Order: sequence, then structure tokens, then C-alpha cells
Amino acid sequence: MDQVYVKGKGGILQKLAYEVRYDFGFTYLDKCGRTINTILRDHPEWMIKADTPNPQAGSLVSIDNGCSFVFSPYNYTFVLEMPAGGEPLSEKERSEFVDQVELLSVIVSDSLGLEAFTRIGMRAWYLFSFDKLSESTEWLTSLGFYSISPDLSKLFEATLDAASVVVLLSSKERQYRLSFSSVERQVQLDLGQEILSIRASTLSKDQDKFLLRQLETRRRIHANPQFAALLDIDAFQEDPISIDARDFIENSLKDHSEKIGTWR
Repeated sequence: MDQVYVKGKGGILQKLAYEVRYDFGFTYLDKCGRTINTILRDHPEWMIKADTPNPQAGSLVSIDNGCSFVFSPYNYTFVLEMPAGGEPLSEKERSEFVDQVELLSVIVSDSLGLEAFTRIGMRAWYLFSFDKLSESTEWLTSLGFYSISPDLSKLFEATLDAASVVVLLSSKERQYRLSFSSVERQVQLDLGQEILSIRASTLSKDQDKFLLRQLETRRRIHANPQFAALLDIDAFQEDPISIDARDFIENSLKDHSEKIGTWR
């Protein structure tokens, strides 16, 4: 299992998203079908999602790894997320994601004649498992990047269980939107033909026993923590001169890893 470590705490990569925004993409209205035909004909791992394409967007999903792809007159987006109850995203899956992005980005850009880009962004979600929501909050504040005044808890005569903080940073090469949050995961119960998503803390003790049976092993519970500290990093550039998907994604993830690795 691939992990990142912060202050000795192991975290997992839960989700990746890559987005490009552009101007003058309205040839989408003329060439959406032709673009999708090219993708489906030459790359059979992709299939059309229900209810698309339409004038607003075209949406496809990879039957190989579940990566979703949406393109429209304004932007295109790729999202890869660890499956419910499954393993965190691995190095191999990250590499496949880059390949998918590079391949379809070229097809869409050529088909729509894209030249004026307004934003390129690479976003990653990292989860750090905890037994209690309040513990994840304490750990996040212990990183030393922000603090929450105890006066707030005193005012309401309460204890602080969860918090979310968002910051925007600008450097010479790119900008960063960082979000620190205490979260409770959604669990999925397989009820035959129905999949029910609920918060784990709402289950009774007896129900929780059945949930553990459905999850099967402690390994899967660890990969899908009930409570977690969520680190959401979005690295982006506005008005990029050109688009190189592979270079931007790989450099962004490397940059994430290097910066996170210094948080001791």
C-alpha cells in the first residue's frame, strides 16, 4: 500500500482530479459526437455515461479503472478515486491516470481546436486515519499551520470536534489551494440491488457488527477510515501559455510529495 507520512502518521491517496479550462470551446457543439466516436473507436476501455452527451457536456468512464472524463465548451476534467471498500490509489494507478489524461487531452484539444487556455489544475486528496473525529482535528492543528482560538469553544461552552480551514497561496510558478478538514467517511452497504451510503457513526452497535462483516477484514477498514484528517491540495496555473498534461501532473504530484515530506 502506497502511503505518505506526516509527523510519523501514514496517509493514503484517496482521489486525483485534473482540469483544464479554456475559451472559445464552442466547437464542442459541432464536434462532440465526432470526438466521442474517435475515443470509443480507437480506445475501447472508454464507454459513454448515461444521459450524455448533451449540449452541456459529454461524459465517459473507463471500464479499466473507473476514471471519469467530462468535457464541455468550457473545460475538461479527469477524476480517479479509490473504490469504496477498496485499496488506496497506487503508483501504478497514478501512472495509468497520467497516460489516460495525456491521451484524451490531445484528442479533445485537436478536435475542438483549443488554443486559449485559462486554467490548468491538478488536485489530490490525502486521508489520515483516526479513531475519533476530535483526534483528527487535534492532529491537524498540531501541524502548526493554523490555530483555532479556544475562546470559540468557551463562547459556546462546548468542545471542538471538527474544523475546516482553506488557504490560497501564490508562488512564482503556480498557485495552491490547500484545505485541512476533519471528516467522517461515507460507508457503503451492499443490499443486493441497492447500494446505501450512510455515515458510520449513525449505525447502532449491533448494526456496526454487521458492517464489519461486510467490510470483511481490518485491512479494508484501515484503507477506508471511519474518521480522518483530509488534506486537499490543488495546484494550478492561470492563463498558461501551453498545456503539457504529463509534465504538469507529474511535477504537481512530485511537488506535493516533497512539501508534505517536510512536515515533521
